[in-house]
Amino acid sequence: MKIEKWSDDQVCIWLVQKNLGDLVPKFCEEEVSGAAFLALNDRMVQQLVKKIGHQALLMDLIMKCKKTTTMKYVFARYKSVQLTNSYILPEFPDDVKCILAERKCPDHSMRIRIIEFLQADMTKHLKGSL
Repeated sequence: MKIEKWSDDQVCIWLVQKNLGDLVPKFCEEEVSGAAFLALNDRMVQQLVKKIGHQALLMDLIMKCKKTTTMKYVFARYKSVQLTNSYILPEFPDDVKCILAERKCPDHSMRIRIIEFLQADMTKHLKGSL
């Protein structure tokens, strides 16, 4: 189950598993659910936890949980938008090809044009999923 869906009891069980059972009474009292746990910042942790060692450990665990949660989202999103074949750059209009061939830095309007051209082509390639 996703951490953000955990009840406060599940958070407390997890704390015990992480050898932070001393924190359980305070977390129960404050009703820290999984969503609240992921939202904790330095100041909140300092209010919840008195021992500096526990504060440091807890902040490290929070950051790891956030990273894991983010990575799961990114991988799930990637799987849903995965390309069936490799994307091949399209043939650019002649004026764009000239600037790129001369290795000149395109001005702002040309960069916007290139980005819009690529976006349109990628949207076609991904069948509108962008």
